[in-house]
Amino acid sequence: MSQLMTLLLSIAISRSVLAYTVVSQPQLNLIVPGARIGNMVLGQNGTEVLKRFGKPDIIDAGMSQTRQVWLGRGYSRATLFIHTTANGAIDAEPSSGVTIDVVRTSSTRFHTSAGISVGSTLAQVRRMYPHLHRASSENPSIIFCDRRHGIAFEFTRDKGDAHCAGITVFLPGHSYLASNHDISALIQCSPGYHKR
Repeated sequence: MSQLMTLLLSIAISRSVLAYTVVSQPQLNLIVPGARIGNMVLGQNGTEVLKRFGKPDIIDAGMSQTRQVWLGRGYSRATLFIHTTANGAIDAEPSSGVTIDVVRTSSTRFHTSAGISVGSTLAQVRRMYPHLHRASSENPSIIFCDRRHGIAFEFTRDKGDAHCAGITVFLPGHSYLASNHDISALIQCSPGYHKR
Protein backbone atom coordinates (compact mmCIF):
# COMPACT_ATOMS: atom_id res chain seq x y z
CA MET A 1 0.00 0.00 0.00
CA SER A 2 2.83 2.42 0.82
CA GLN A 3 4.41 1.81 -2.61
CA LEU A 4 1.08 2.70 -4.27
CA MET A 5 0.84 5.90 -2.20
CA THR A 6 4.43 6.80 -3.08
CA LEU A 7 3.70 6.23 -6.79
CA LEU A 8 0.51 8.32 -6.66
CA LEU A 9 2.29 11.07 -4.76
CA SER A 10 5.14 11.05 -7.31
CA ILE A 11 2.65 11.37 -10.18
CA ALA A 12 0.82 14.19 -8.42
CA ILE A 13 4.07 16.08 -7.76
CA SER A 14 5.25 15.56 -11.36
CA ARG A 15 1.97 16.93 -12.70
CA SER A 16 2.04 19.94 -10.39
CA VAL A 17 5.65 20.73 -11.35
CA LEU A 18 4.74 20.44 -15.04
CA ALA A 19 1.67 22.64 -14.55
CA TYR A 20 3.78 25.19 -12.66
CA THR A 21 6.37 25.25 -15.47
CA VAL A 22 3.71 25.73 -18.15
CA VAL A 23 1.93 28.47 -16.19
CA SER A 24 5.11 30.21 -15.06
CA GLN A 25 6.93 30.39 -18.39
CA PRO A 26 4.72 33.12 -19.92
CA GLN A 27 5.05 35.10 -16.67
CA LEU A 28 8.77 35.57 -17.39
CA ASN A 29 7.86 37.88 -20.29
CA LEU A 30 4.90 39.64 -18.68
CA ILE A 31 4.79 43.38 -18.05
CA VAL A 32 2.66 44.29 -15.03
CA PRO A 33 2.17 48.07 -14.65
CA GLY A 34 3.45 49.39 -11.33
CA ALA A 35 4.97 46.00 -10.46
CA ARG A 36 7.43 44.39 -12.89
CA ILE A 37 8.81 43.62 -16.33
CA GLY A 38 9.37 39.86 -16.42
CA ASN A 39 11.31 38.96 -13.30
CA MET A 40 12.57 42.53 -12.79
CA VAL A 41 10.35 43.33 -9.83
CA LEU A 42 9.85 46.81 -8.42
CA GLY A 43 10.08 47.37 -4.68
CA GLN A 44 12.30 47.46 -1.65
CA ASN A 45 13.87 44.01 -2.18
CA GLY A 46 15.92 45.34 -5.09
CA THR A 47 19.20 43.96 -3.82
CA GLU A 48 17.90 40.39 -4.16
CA VAL A 49 16.35 41.09 -7.59
CA LEU A 50 19.56 42.63 -8.95
CA LYS A 51 21.62 39.56 -7.95
CA ARG A 52 19.82 37.61 -10.72
CA PHE A 53 21.16 39.84 -13.47
CA GLY A 54 24.85 39.94 -12.80
CA LYS A 55 26.96 43.02 -13.27
CA PRO A 56 25.42 45.77 -15.44
CA ASP A 57 27.33 47.00 -18.49
CA ILE A 58 26.94 50.59 -17.29
CA ILE A 59 26.36 51.91 -13.79
CA ASP A 60 26.02 55.52 -12.67
CA ALA A 61 25.92 55.85 -8.89
CA GLY A 62 25.49 58.89 -6.72
CA MET A 63 23.36 60.61 -4.09
CA SER A 64 21.77 57.38 -2.74
CA GLN A 65 20.63 56.19 -6.18
CA THR A 66 21.91 54.31 -9.21
CA ARG A 67 21.11 54.10 -12.88
CA GLN A 68 22.09 50.71 -14.30
CA VAL A 69 22.07 49.54 -17.93
CA TRP A 70 22.42 46.08 -19.43
CA LEU A 71 23.11 46.02 -23.18
CA GLY A 72 21.73 43.42 -25.58
CA ARG A 73 24.18 40.92 -27.02
CA GLY A 74 24.72 39.85 -30.62
CA TYR A 75 22.17 41.33 -32.98
CA SER A 76 20.01 42.66 -30.16
CA ARG A 77 20.17 46.40 -29.61
CA ALA A 78 17.74 46.11 -26.71
CA THR A 79 18.59 47.68 -23.38
CA LEU A 80 17.44 47.07 -19.85
CA PHE A 81 17.51 50.09 -17.54
CA ILE A 82 16.96 49.97 -13.78
CA HIS A 83 16.88 52.92 -11.38
CA THR A 84 17.38 52.25 -7.68
CA THR A 85 17.22 54.31 -4.51
CA ALA A 86 18.98 53.35 -1.27
CA ASN A 87 16.41 52.04 1.22
CA GLY A 88 18.06 54.00 4.03
CA ALA A 89 17.37 57.26 2.16
CA ILE A 90 13.64 56.52 1.92
CA ASP A 91 13.12 54.73 5.26
CA ALA A 92 12.45 51.36 3.61
CA GLU A 93 13.51 47.94 4.91
CA PRO A 94 15.98 46.37 4.77
CA SER A 95 17.76 49.67 5.37
CA SER A 96 20.99 48.34 3.84
CA GLY A 97 19.22 47.37 0.59
CA VAL A 98 17.86 49.24 -2.42
CA THR A 99 14.41 49.89 -3.84
CA ILE A 100 13.96 49.36 -7.55
CA ASP A 101 11.61 52.16 -8.53
CA VAL A 102 11.95 52.18 -12.34
CA VAL A 103 12.53 49.42 -14.90
CA ARG A 104 12.64 50.16 -18.65
CA THR A 105 13.13 47.81 -21.58
CA SER A 106 13.46 48.24 -25.31
CA SER A 107 13.13 44.50 -25.93
CA THR A 108 10.20 43.12 -27.94
CA ARG A 109 10.30 40.00 -25.76
CA PHE A 110 8.14 41.49 -23.00
CA HIS A 111 4.40 42.22 -23.26
CA THR A 112 1.43 43.24 -21.13
CA SER A 113 -1.47 40.85 -20.51
CA ALA A 114 -3.24 42.65 -23.39
CA GLY A 115 -0.32 41.97 -25.76
CA ILE A 116 1.19 45.48 -25.78
CA SER A 117 4.97 45.41 -26.32
CA VAL A 118 7.82 47.37 -27.83
CA GLY A 119 6.76 47.63 -31.48
CA SER A 120 3.04 48.16 -30.72
CA THR A 121 1.56 51.28 -32.29
CA LEU A 122 0.54 54.37 -30.36
CA ALA A 123 -3.07 53.73 -31.42
CA GLN A 124 -2.94 50.21 -29.92
CA VAL A 125 -1.39 51.51 -26.69
CA ARG A 126 -4.00 54.27 -26.34
CA ARG A 127 -6.83 51.75 -26.77
CA MET A 128 -5.48 49.62 -23.92
CA TYR A 129 -4.39 52.53 -21.70
CA PRO A 130 -6.99 55.30 -22.05
CA HIS A 131 -5.55 57.31 -19.10
CA LEU A 132 -2.26 58.10 -20.85
CA HIS A 133 -1.01 61.66 -20.89
CA ARG A 134 2.02 63.16 -22.56
CA ALA A 135 4.71 63.22 -19.88
CA SER A 136 7.67 64.33 -21.95
CA SER A 137 8.49 65.40 -25.45
CA GLU A 138 12.23 65.83 -25.40
CA ASN A 139 13.65 65.37 -28.86
CA PRO A 140 13.69 62.76 -30.21
CA SER A 141 11.41 60.99 -27.71
CA ILE A 142 7.79 61.41 -26.70
CA ILE A 143 6.75 59.60 -23.53
CA PHE A 144 3.12 58.82 -22.75
CA CYS A 145 2.52 57.91 -19.15
CA ASP A 146 -0.19 56.49 -16.89
CA ARG A 147 1.16 57.58 -13.49
CA ARG A 148 -1.78 56.10 -11.60
CA HIS A 149 -0.96 52.58 -12.83
CA GLY A 150 2.82 52.96 -13.12
CA ILE A 151 3.51 52.46 -16.84
CA ALA A 152 4.94 54.62 -19.63
CA PHE A 153 5.53 54.15 -23.37
CA GLU A 154 8.14 55.89 -25.50
CA PHE A 155 7.63 56.87 -29.14
CA THR A 156 9.61 58.90 -31.66
CA ARG A 157 6.51 60.77 -32.87
CA ASP A 158 2.94 61.54 -31.79
CA LYS A 159 1.06 59.69 -34.54
CA GLY A 160 -1.26 56.69 -34.22
CA ASP A 161 0.94 54.52 -36.45
CA ALA A 162 4.15 55.33 -34.52
CA HIS A 163 5.80 52.28 -32.95
CA CYS A 164 6.71 51.97 -29.29
CA ALA A 165 10.48 52.14 -28.71
CA GLY A 166 10.53 51.45 -24.96
CA ILE A 167 8.28 50.52 -22.05
CA THR A 168 8.84 51.64 -18.47
CA VAL A 169 7.17 50.41 -15.30
CA PHE A 170 7.55 52.38 -12.11
CA LEU A 171 6.15 52.61 -8.63
CA PRO A 172 2.84 54.52 -8.96
CA GLY A 173 3.32 58.22 -8.35
CA HIS A 174 7.04 58.06 -9.15
CA SER A 175 8.31 60.90 -11.34
CA TYR A 176 11.62 59.67 -12.82
CA LEU A 177 11.34 58.35 -16.39
CA ALA A 178 14.31 57.49 -18.59
CA SER A 179 14.12 57.82 -22.37
CA ASN A 180 16.20 56.10 -25.02
CA HIS A 181 18.04 59.41 -25.44
CA ASP A 182 18.89 59.49 -21.69
CA ILE A 183 20.15 55.91 -21.76
CA SER A 184 22.24 56.50 -24.90
CA ALA A 185 23.84 59.55 -23.27
CA LEU A 186 24.55 57.53 -20.12
CA ILE A 187 26.18 54.78 -22.18
CA GLN A 188 28.31 57.14 -24.26
CA CYS A 189 29.53 59.09 -21.20
CA SER A 190 30.51 55.97 -19.29
CA PRO A 191 34.23 55.30 -18.78
CA GLY A 192 35.36 52.29 -20.73
CA TYR A 193 32.46 52.40 -23.18
CA HIS A 194 33.47 51.23 -26.62
CA LYS A 195 30.98 51.42 -29.44
CA ARG A 196 30.11 47.94 -30.64
